Amino acid sequence: MLPKKMSFNKQDAQDWEKDLIQLAEAAEEIGKYETARMFFACAAIMHDFAEKLKKPDVLLS
Repeated sequence: MLPKKMSFNKQDAQDWEKDLIQLAEAAEEIGKYETARMFFACAAIMHDFAEKLKKPDVLLS
């Protein structure tokens, strides 16, 4: 279970983006193209989120 509030910064978002891209590429390699598209879409969202982070930390609740 996640804590009620957690810190999330630009570096965290960039790390998630890289991990999601790796998952997408792995899914493509085994022919799971729908899954790959989902992971690529999530990576794109995370990329946009990382770009929009102005503060070093954002509290998620």
